[in-house]
Amino acid sequence: MPNLDHSILRKLARFEESIMHNVEEKCKNIETEFEEFKASELQNYEDLLSCDNEDAVKHQAGLLRAQNAREFSKAKTDYKKRLYAKREAHRNAIFEKVKENLLAFSASLAYKDFLLSKAAELASVCKEDGTKLLLRGEDLHFATDIQAAFGVPCEVSESKTILLGGILLMNERLHVLADASLDAVFEEQKKEFFNNAQFSIQF
Repeated sequence: MPNLDHSILRKLARFEESIMHNVEEKCKNIETEFEEFKASELQNYEDLLSCDNEDAVKHQAGLLRAQNAREFSKAKTDYKKRLYAKREAHRNAIFEKVKENLLAFSASLAYKDFLLSKAAELASVCKEDGTKLLLRGEDLHFATDIQAAFGVPCEVSESKTILLGGILLMNERLHVLADASLDAVFEEQKKEFFNNAQFSIQF
């Protein structure tokens, strides 16, 4: 298996850390600007409190506070949406690169040895009658070698669900399923990243 995936995921984690640093800085700037604006505008109203219609001025000051709070909340929400979109686009690009690396591996000379080693490992899961080994269509030319590595006669057929490579073992009679596909590796890496990366955008 290639080791590039972990390196790429580490780059993604560093990018997420950078995003969170930018969020903190932006939040501070937004809050500072809001407080300065609010203080300036309220001071203008407070300077009018000496006029005859004091109740009306207080009412206008209250309206201003509410309006500023709404504008501040909207500014934070809009900024958060933009950051989420940027982060999601970067994640998608990174994981597409991971897919490209896995596909490149499945086209390499080392891929056959990988398949044979997985077939040998899967033999310890289930060798009973009715066991099938499923591959990508483009990997079916390895079928004879995979059967030999598995150690017992078994059906080898195409799986439409395997897109990146690897082997899926299935025995419907015994309700056995073992996934040694590169697709499963890819999904597990994504799951592990999202579970361990404690990055959230909060204001």
